[in-house]
Amino acid sequence: MPTRTAVLGARLAPAGVPFVFATVPAGQTWIAKSAFVNDQGGLGGQCFVWVSRSGGIVCIFAYTGDLTTIPFFEWEGWVVAEPGDVFEVYAPDTDCVLWLSGTKLIGVAS
Repeated sequence: MPTRTAVLGARLAPAGVPFVFATVPAGQTWIAKSAFVNDQGGLGGQCFVWVSRSGGIVCIFAYTGDLTTIPFFEWEGWVVAEPGDVFEVYAPDTDCVLWLSGTKLIGVAS
């Protein structure tokens, strides 16, 4: 089966509450390769993107220091997430849009 990059999700995360962006479905492994965050509220502030597992944060993989001076942030790297892992977003001060791209693999990495 060929492996290629696809959109894992694109959603608006409301300000002030941790937002569940996506949950890796049963039988899949996701590799997040890039995240793009855009300030939609115009208020600036910070934005965090992380993966959690069984209620605990596994890793924070994208963080913007201040969306006031730079309203757009891009992260590139590799984060492997297994079934049930949850991608979450938190922007305390402003609405933001997260676009997450990577690869969806059938099966579970071992």
